[in-house]
Amino acid sequence: MWINTKRILLVPLLLTVGVWAASCSINQAGSDQGTVMQGKLFTVSVSGLSGSGTASIILPESGFTLDEDTTQSFSSSSASWNTVKATELSSGQEISVSINQGGNVKTYTCSPNPFDVVSPPFISVSNSPSSATVNAGSSFTETLTITNTGGTTALITIGVTGTGMSITSNNMPSTIPAGGMGEGTIVIKASTAGSYSAGIVASTLNGNTLTNYVSVTVNSVTPKDKNPGGGSGVTPGGTTPPSFKVEYGNEFNLNVTKAGRYEFSINKTLYSFEADFGKNSKITAQELETVDTPLIGVKVYKYIEINHENDVKNITLTFSVNKDWVDDQGADPLSIILKKKDGDGPWEAKKLTYVGSDSNNYYYTLKLNTLSLFALAIDESQKTTTTPAVECKKPTKWSVCKDGVQKRTIEALSNGKCVTKQETRSCSNKAGVNWFMIFIKIVLLIVIAFVVYYMIVTRHLK
Repeated sequence: MWINTKRILLVPLLLTVGVWAASCSINQAGSDQGTVMQGKLFTVSVSGLSGSGTASIILPESGFTLDEDTTQSFSSSSASWNTVKATELSSGQEISVSINQGGNVKTYTCSPNPFDVVSPPFISVSNSPSSATVNAGSSFTETLTITNTGGTTALITIGVTGTGMSITSNNMPSTIPAGGMGEGTIVIKASTAGSYSAGIVASTLNGNTLTNYVSVTVNSVTPKDKNPGGGSGVTPGGTTPPSFKVEYGNEFNLNVTKAGRYEFSINKTLYSFEADFGKNSKITAQELETVDTPLIGVKVYKYIEINHENDVKNITLTFSVNKDWVDDQGADPLSIILKKKDGDGPWEAKKLTYVGSDSNNYYYTLKLNTLSLFALAIDESQKTTTTPAVECKKPTKWSVCKDGVQKRTIEALSNGKCVTKQETRSCSNKAGVNWFMIFIKIVLLIVIAFVVYYMIVTRHLK
């Protein structure tokens, strides 16, 4: 009798192809490596399947729930369960999936194996100061300390609520390890006048959300506009000056025939002009594109030449600077300076006072007794710089369980710097069943049995 041992030997080898191709995994958004979070859904999936059959999930005896059938049919390359939840904290857990194809049953242990069930991140937040008073369009800084008492790394986002409130700078850490703490600052811009409770919202992708409140008083500092459009003046007694003229465009001309103190709203870069005028005084103002002796080393917004005839003193000028232009230069309102040039003399810096803003412009005032050529510009040395946010490295993988302990290295933010420390946790040295090695041994035993059988048959035939 002749037996084709080559065909017989190929049968068990062909049966192993599907086993070697398949794999099982556990996935949960926001969890640390080798863990799942208690009370949050996670997914168990098996991939690399071929043909059709049934797949059954095998959960630990206690501490886990599933809101779907444990067994499902498949005819594609994968199967999954999306409603698995761990209800108790534990360590050294294992989940596996059993595949049945025509009575041929194979079981796969899911990775990670083993895994621990830990608590989700839980943050607490403190902030300082608890109140702030600013002018509309200005900003204030809040210092935040966030502590994570949960068992999982917290993935942090920071926001702000409240009318006219927005965050312009944020250097808080984006992750805080389990049991760790993060510190940093945020800069909040207040755009709308009024009294508000600004909510600083600290939220985690995988845990809780907290809102701390700051009492903010935002002062309205838009300059007074007694005569919109530049059409009329106001005297101390409410009487219009006897003679004046305003021409639109880049030039302003004013003639005053009656002595007194007047304020004129021009609504140009020279927003308003207030002074004590003598009898028959004259003011001329003109915006210039270029001048004979331009400023060097600064970014000029406008040159304005203002002159007067006869007695004009105790002058208060209010200037406006377009917000969009300031933002385009990467500057802030406190970067604006003013320089004055008298005749052939040098450019001299004058004290310019920032008084506030509206939706379009920043406003500044200047007090002086003489008029000449002025330049509004940006002081490059006063530009606002933003400190880059410090991001620490992600935690390393947990080490192999040794003597009931696993270790990993983490970095935590402290005083604006990343500090390295080592974290430990207890673990179980219990190893999962290595089904692959068991299967290999069975195949070898079958091969040996066939070889022995072949030798016996061959000798008998001889």
